[in-house]
Amino acid sequence: MNYKLTITRSKNAKCFYIQTTYRKRDGRLSSKTVKRLGNETFIKENYGVEDAEAWAREELERMRQAAKEEKQGLVVELHPDKLIDGSERIYNGGDIFIEQVLSRLGLRDVCKEITASHRIKFDLGDYLTRMVCSRILHPGSKLSDFLNGSRFIERKDFRLENFYRALDVTGKEMDDMQAAIYCRSIESIGRNTGVIYYDCTNVFFETETDDDFRKYGHSKENRPNPLVQIGMFMDMDGLPLGMCVNPGNTSEQKTLQPLEEVLAEKFGLSRFVVCTDGGLGSRDNRRYNVTEDRNFITVQSLKKLSAHYQDWATAPDGWRLRPRLKDDEHTRCRQIYDLGEIDLDEYADDVFYKECLTDETAFDEHLIVTYSRKYDLYQKQLRAQQIQRAITKINRGEIRRPKSPNDCRRFMKDTYSDSKGNPLEVIASAVLDREQIEAEARFDGFNALATGLDDDPCTIIRVNSWRWEIEECFRVEKSDLDMRPVYVRAPQRIAAHFFICFIALLVLKIMQKQYQGMFPIGQIRKTLSAMNLTKLEGFGYIPSFNQTPLATAIQEVAKIHIDRQISTPAQIRANYRLARKC
Repeated sequence: MNYKLTITRSKNAKCFYIQTTYRKRDGRLSSKTVKRLGNETFIKENYGVEDAEAWAREELERMRQAAKEEKQGLVVELHPDKLIDGSERIYNGGDIFIEQVLSRLGLRDVCKEITASHRIKFDLGDYLTRMVCSRILHPGSKLSDFLNGSRFIERKDFRLENFYRALDVTGKEMDDMQAAIYCRSIESIGRNTGVIYYDCTNVFFETETDDDFRKYGHSKENRPNPLVQIGMFMDMDGLPLGMCVNPGNTSEQKTLQPLEEVLAEKFGLSRFVVCTDGGLGSRDNRRYNVTEDRNFITVQSLKKLSAHYQDWATAPDGWRLRPRLKDDEHTRCRQIYDLGEIDLDEYADDVFYKECLTDETAFDEHLIVTYSRKYDLYQKQLRAQQIQRAITKINRGEIRRPKSPNDCRRFMKDTYSDSKGNPLEVIASAVLDREQIEAEARFDGFNALATGLDDDPCTIIRVNSWRWEIEECFRVEKSDLDMRPVYVRAPQRIAAHFFICFIALLVLKIMQKQYQGMFPIGQIRKTLSAMNLTKLEGFGYIPSFNQTPLATAIQEVAKIHIDRQISTPAQIRANYRLARKC
């Protein structure tokens, strides 16, 4: 701290002050009183010295030395009758920790290469970093990213039009950028890509007219609006791997192979097992992934199998018990169980399985069927509720018009004749469809997987059980990162917006992994957003957040601390430099 001694003279005595200099927003230097030592009489009487000025200079040296050793606190005079000025006082410090992860992913290095190739006059890395930080800390539109620039400690001369230009460039180079980020992440954090998970979602736009990119299709949220579809790959650690953006009317099954080609050509990733749900496991996609280096695991609908495979899958004999722990793997898998001869309630927490080879496609597949008593009871309870709702609709005189495969109206069938058997010209009501209910109840508790692998069925079941994490990734993007509403319309800008959400998700997932998965992503995002600092003009930044276990973990892992009672501007600048060294 640059302290100096200031002496003012009056008719009666001298007054001594210790002041420091600081730079105002307009660049001019100004002085601030740190400590009022008093006049000559006060110093001589209270400190028992004869030379007040000599004592004041010794006090100045003591404060300078203590400031160097960071042991001396600052004394600030605050007056209850003075108003604060209109300058910005509250800043967010969470972007320091976000920038550290982005540095490990090499985002700025990637942007430098793209900036040079496109010959743009602004720093793409600064704009993209700011948009990712804003997406995590203060989700909103690109206009809000520009306006919220005052909430960041680092002030940069951003221009609104350059935010949209950055989206244009990012949309064009999205595949190359995510490939470069993936390659850099291998070096910095490591990636587990033996099995990769793929799923799709769609996002609706609040408009009534479609265009060449925003198309009408089947909405995941049952919205009657134009859509854009997003596909995503995730690795075995739950980290996003790659993504694609397609028009809303694109079939999900047709998005898998093009993105796999991107992984092979740009990521250099061609040896993996693709794990998908039943909607993406078409025969064409299965054939595509049965190669020397690739394979697949997909959910298989039992209702779509041939009758003899359905009979085999639901037969009570030939079941093995999936081991709960690795130690009892050999002992539990040896015994063969007949589900009709045992008390299933005693095995409520267990999973039974059996396997066979199928010949329903052009190549041999392993069909693995599982049975869970807990899942069986859950489906029965759910169906009972749906049947009750269907009965209520029948009593109201409603007719059968199911809106979705899970609509309770699927248990209703229209009546074409009255009680005497006379045909009706108009369908007046519906009755309960007992055959449909029995057909569905047949598969209660059963699930099936199809794969081209010859591995142990228990391993395949366990690998497939992690598929829920990619659905969690989409939930985080939509709920925590406010992926929609989308405030841009051009296709490239829309794709770039979703790519920014993808990078923000990757940052949060990496941070969650650093904390050993102890904290949910939503809590990490809220904690980063709440890590505010209050600026004390001329002195530094005071923490304005609670010291929680997560806030402590964030700073300990990053080895950057902003939780000191006060951080000088020089210390804050050093923190940013440290974050960008990774």
